[in-house]
Amino acid sequence: MSAQWREPQQNWLVLRDFSAGIDQSAAADNTAVSAVYQAVNCTAEQDMLRAVPAPQAVPGMELAGLRRLMLHHAQDAQGKTASTLLAATDDDVLRWTGTDWVSIRGDMPVRSGAFSYLNFRSGDTDIVILGNGVDDLYRWDGSGTLQRLFYSDEQTRAPRGGCLALHYERLWVGGVHDAAQSVFYSDDMAPDNWTSGSDAAGEIQLQTWDGDRVTALANLLDDIVVFKRRAAFRIVGAYPGEYQKVQVYATQGAIAPGSICAWHDRAYFLSDDGLMLYDGLRARPLHAGRIRDIERRIHAAAVDGACAAIWKNRLYLAVPLDGAAHNNAVIEYDLIRESFWLKEGMTVHGFLIWQDALYFTDGQNVLRYEGDGATLALNWQMPLRDLGRPQSVKRMVGCYLSVRGQGTLRLRERFDASQRVADISLPAQETVVRVPLYGRGRRIGLELEKTDGGALRLGALQLCYEQVSD
Repeated sequence: MSAQWREPQQNWLVLRDFSAGIDQSAAADNTAVSAVYQAVNCTAEQDMLRAVPAPQAVPGMELAGLRRLMLHHAQDAQGKTASTLLAATDDDVLRWTGTDWVSIRGDMPVRSGAFSYLNFRSGDTDIVILGNGVDDLYRWDGSGTLQRLFYSDEQTRAPRGGCLALHYERLWVGGVHDAAQSVFYSDDMAPDNWTSGSDAAGEIQLQTWDGDRVTALANLLDDIVVFKRRAAFRIVGAYPGEYQKVQVYATQGAIAPGSICAWHDRAYFLSDDGLMLYDGLRARPLHAGRIRDIERRIHAAAVDGACAAIWKNRLYLAVPLDGAAHNNAVIEYDLIRESFWLKEGMTVHGFLIWQDALYFTDGQNVLRYEGDGATLALNWQMPLRDLGRPQSVKRMVGCYLSVRGQGTLRLRERFDASQRVADISLPAQETVVRVPLYGRGRRIGLELEKTDGGALRLGALQLCYEQVSD
């Protein structure tokens, strides 16, 4: 009996929503269709894939050795707030006049630019308090130069801590070199008064007897939360007579004080287990494994400089990848869509929300996080998929894109052991473009690359393939 001819069955893999971002947690066929293994220097906007612009330096604000950007806020009698931009290097603190950087260090020594800071109103004076864990705590009231933060004599000066927080009008200090197991709090409404008393200033010890030390503290969800590298504690209560230390249910603490950020009823921080979510009672990995290969690339020896900010419902976490000595990438987490993205090709020493935008410093410049010029080199990579039939050989028929932009987009179609490459010139108006990509294999995937700095908006992607054998 002769065999019957069977026409290959034509199938479509369709993507119209690119908002799922990166997912490295599971086998490719178990993730959302729009979830990808790699999404570098791109994001989803109204479900479309968009190339992101490179950061843009603010002209005239260059400062050699710039480590931190900070703000001093002052309120006038009419309730209007004026903010002064401050900068720290490893040997100076400066203010921005609008045209120049002017030192406010005065006679105070500055031996590290890794400052933590907060604003406070002392009587009728608005001050900013600065601590770097090496020098005394300093205060600045908007004029003149830095002053030491102490009450009446050197015996009651503030502890030399690098982590500051404010809770019920008390200044809290941690990261004190010679008191690695303790945090300190000032008198009520008096951040310069560190004289111990029943309801005045004091110290809380957090012994764990494992060689760990306090790495960070923050006011999170109305508690002071103290982090060590492998543990975390809540300080419960509104004044010293009520204070109780309660250990947070967590397997890890914070490894970078600058990584702690609060958003509504939760907070985020970086631990040895990766990015963590804290809900007021416990801390757990955020979407465990979803960016596991990125987290494995974090350089442990430099991670204490990681820093974060939350801006317009998105968490930005700058980390050092692939052995870098400084933060050279930013993990972005969309807090609404719960999706991850990665931005590379930049150096970040610290973030600042200023003038209704997100800024950062790269050690020399003040940069707006997302400029309005050329885009960064984009790489978007679908994982290899067997499309539910691992034994079936698939043959590509074509690829269709609803796209617009500038310059050239490279498509790399990948199979188990081979690949096909095609370049297309992007149309200025949204157009459906057919790309003749042909190849075969049991698993297929697609990679997009764009390196010429031109814009890209991809609204839909369709892969047409035939199953030719089982």
